Amino acid sequence: FWKSLNTIRYQHSTSSRKAGRAGMGEITHRDMALTQFGFIGYALIAPEKLSLTNEPEEREGLNHFWRVIGHAIGISD
Repeated sequence: FWKSLNTIRYQHSTSSRKAGRAGMGEITHRDMALTQFGFIGYALIAPEKLSLTNEPEEREGLNHFWRVIGHAIGISD
């Protein structure tokens, strides 16, 4: 699991550098945060639409899990 996250972080860094050198701009924290929101945002906003429970403790756990993932791939708070 952690090896995969390190691979993703390395790929983001490499892609960002190459894009910057090509004049396309680097990957920003904003870009990564918006992409992460694309993965999990809808589940946090409308869990009932995805047949997820809406218990506060479970939502907090899901949020915490994705915050840890974000931190591990280089997204700061």
